[in-house]
Amino acid sequence: MNFLFKSIDHYQLASPNTEDQSRKFFTEILMFREGKKPLSLSSNGGLWFESGSIKIHVGTEDHFIP
Repeated sequence: MNFLFKSIDHYQLASPNTEDQSRKFFTEILMFREGKKPLSLSSNGGLWFESGSIKIHVGTEDHFIP
């Protein structure tokens, strides 16, 4: 797979209750680092990943509404 992203700033994906699969995909396959969510958002579920200037947020709620 040959592609290069220069920057993605806070892209939000919705994925109902798939934290384990999302974590494995982003950290083991794409080699992203899992970021820490602010304490005020940590109870909402979901995961944050980053790699250089790329930041991706994965919402993992059953009824996610952006």
